[in-house]
Amino acid sequence: MFWREKNLVGCGAATDGFEDFSRSTAIMNAKAKIADRINGVVSSQADLTYHNETKDNKLTRSNRVKPSNLVDYEIIDSMTYPYQGKFVTFIKIKVPEDQINVATAQLPN
Repeated sequence: MFWREKNLVGCGAATDGFEDFSRSTAIMNAKAKIADRINGVVSSQADLTYHNETKDNKLTRSNRVKPSNLVDYEIIDSMTYPYQGKFVTFIKIKVPEDQINVATAQLPN
């Protein structure tokens, strides 16, 4: 995924037994990658606790994507082919820069 000519470009892939579902899921995956790039929030928390002579170390990470409006996108490259009884789709989409609203809320702890 990269910026090019005032557009944000993202790629997606999917495999499904139905060609239409493979294509729509690939589009959704590409849109999700763009939304993650512009409105994604990553958080990490580490907890270290001691119980008598043992210690417990817990690391938690999450990647949350805030709802993003990516209605105006264009498919710029697409390929679907059958493989082992299923359809595999690769797709590339672009979203114009003026359609992208970046969240400016404060990041959570």
